[in-house]
Amino acid sequence: MLTSILIERSLEFCMRAIGKTREEIISGLALENRETHSWFRYGLAKYLCACINELGEGMIAAYVHGSTASDTAGIASDIDLIFIVNGEDEYLFRILKSLDLHLVDSYRKLVGARANFVNKLLDVKITSDQGRKDSMGNSPIRIWEASLEPTA
Repeated sequence: MLTSILIERSLEFCMRAIGKTREEIISGLALENRETHSWFRYGLAKYLCACINELGEGMIAAYVHGSTASDTAGIASDIDLIFIVNGEDEYLFRILKSLDLHLVDSYRKLVGARANFVNKLLDVKITSDQGRKDSMGNSPIRIWEASLEPTA
């Protein structure tokens, strides 16, 4: 259920960002359009952060980096995320690992046979060290902060 909501919100985000229909977005994902993949993954990351925040896991900030941040994501690209948390991260890690399995399944169904080899969508680093994001390279982009509401 949560994965369906995340996928739908990501599609809607992507539709608004690049001004295409739902069908055009899905087609762009299946045809490996990098712009579509990058916006879809960026939207997924933003909505994922909002959901994690609702769990009350002490998230301070979240950053995206890698191919999603550099607009070079493809059909098999994962979403490189850095979560800055206040406190224990093992529970959050387990939640994200389980959620990733369900997201991959939903993503394969959405994109079709060309995505059957995808086995991971989330590559999340969880830390309490604010400075760690700077060592990740590729100029991480802040997508969520405790004092800010995620933007659509």
